[in-house]
Amino acid sequence: MKLNKKHTFLLQILTIVFLFAIQGCAKIVTPVGGPRDVTPPKVLKMTPPNQSKNFDAKTIKLAFDEYFVLNNPLENVIFSPPLGETPEFIVRGKSLHIRLKDSLAANTTYTINFTNSIKDYREGNLLPFFQYTFSTGSYIDSFFVEGDIYDAQTLQPVSDCFVFLYKENVDSLPLTSRPDYLVRPDEKGHFLFPHLSPNEYKVFALQDKNQNFIYDLTDERVAFCDEVVKALPTPSPKGNDSSKTKISPIDSSKLNDETIEANLLKLVLFKALDSNSLRAKLLSSDKLSSQILFSPISPFVAANFIDTSLKIEYLQQINRGGDTLTIFFKEPLKDTLKIEVLSQSDRCDTLSLPPYEEPFVFIRSSKPKETAKLSVKFINGEHVYKPLTLIFNQPVKLEESSYFTLISKKRSGNDTLIMPLPVSDDWVRELPLRFKKEEKVSYSLIIKDSTFLSFSNNTNDSIFHNFTVKSEKDYGDLIINYRLPREGISYIVMLLSSKDKIIQTDYINSSTRISYENLIPDQYKIKVVEDSNSNQQWDSGDYHRKIQPEKIYYFPKPLSIRGYWELEESFQIPEK
Repeated sequence: MKLNKKHTFLLQILTIVFLFAIQGCAKIVTPVGGPRDVTPPKVLKMTPPNQSKNFDAKTIKLAFDEYFVLNNPLENVIFSPPLGETPEFIVRGKSLHIRLKDSLAANTTYTINFTNSIKDYREGNLLPFFQYTFSTGSYIDSFFVEGDIYDAQTLQPVSDCFVFLYKENVDSLPLTSRPDYLVRPDEKGHFLFPHLSPNEYKVFALQDKNQNFIYDLTDERVAFCDEVVKALPTPSPKGNDSSKTKISPIDSSKLNDETIEANLLKLVLFKALDSNSLRAKLLSSDKLSSQILFSPISPFVAANFIDTSLKIEYLQQINRGGDTLTIFFKEPLKDTLKIEVLSQSDRCDTLSLPPYEEPFVFIRSSKPKETAKLSVKFINGEHVYKPLTLIFNQPVKLEESSYFTLISKKRSGNDTLIMPLPVSDDWVRELPLRFKKEEKVSYSLIIKDSTFLSFSNNTNDSIFHNFTVKSEKDYGDLIINYRLPREGISYIVMLLSSKDKIIQTDYINSSTRISYENLIPDQYKIKVVEDSNSNQQWDSGDYHRKIQPEKIYYFPKPLSIRGYWELEESFQIPEK
């Protein structure tokens, strides 16, 4: 049978489609299904072998069972004791070559901690706790120092720092010399120095910003032990094979829990604050205001212009926390403004406030430029026991004849009240409106436009705000019995929300019972500061003067408050 041209064309099209289908079926794809690979790379061979003695090699070779990624070795591969010259790291296939450029000290045990530096190529599985140890002498040192490090204020574990050991007990060593041993804590803040010589050590920790292993920057956080620490002998676990790469530093059958706990170091990391100086930095700057963060905390801080001839109208206010100064301007700054920030005790710091620059606009517009608007937000409207409060973005004043309208919406009908606004001679940013709230009643607040005049001569638009008041059954109470280890010592006790907002602060120097009433349901925290100098604030430490930061304690569990419920707990403050 003869095919006409039409049939021939259709047959060609079908043939092409068939060939493409065959090619698609033959395409190699990654297999799907099955268990995910969770196994990290495994070390197959080490040259020279791990735990080698009389070590004199110039290159260390590590062979793995799969391809791997070496993640930031200059930061994550730690030599202890540190080397004078950084070694070279070369990845060749499934092997890692480490070329030592520096001469090694005689009769010294070295440990290489790989921390989070080696992971497999496909899934990123990390090889944990991997160490390589060797000695340039005839034996491997077998003593250890162990501990944990925490943030001094939050008591959360710290991992992004180094812990140093020095063989000599000289206070200036952390300021001038590299350590004899160093290690990085794990994600739980735990650190371990294995393979130490049997000595006493000076212990120091550093969040090393310039990576020179020396405490030489004022904003580097540090921790230190008050006394030298004696290294403990490492027990040999039963059946220990010295050729294995992972060595347990503690055998609980040989060292009991009391011995381990007594020798487990507890370090707290802090940034030193010089109480004799004031430090300030620019936090933010916009069209009509600048925020300045300063320390130490003080309610008596002010800013002055260095150039006293400048005619700039401004207003300044300090926040409730006593650590932020806001400067408001009548008009945007046209040039850089240099100021000095002063405290009551004549401590000062200098800053430069940048001029305001209008945002760049790509499309030209005939609309006039907008001025910085006066805006308002509302808090505590639904709260039974707290007044509805207006919070403005700029300081405001109002006339004595100003008023607000309040409409309450009840089942029996709506009631309308017209009440005067509270008047102050000062510029204010918070304005509480005090009226008797009724539970479970909805309200509408109305304030006419141009009622408020800001420091920069802006006025408000008409204000409308709806809110519904809760019931007293929506609140719970908390009672804490604070038990101090000794009478006469000052403590700061704080109730915190689940988001660490301070709800209430009290100052005590004897065991006492404090009631926290009308709390909204939340998971609350209790924070206690041992106020050693009785200045009613937490003070950081100072390594130069060998002062540790003031101790902080947290209640060991969250305190769950429910509506129409009372919870009572006791908090025994630990002895020093």
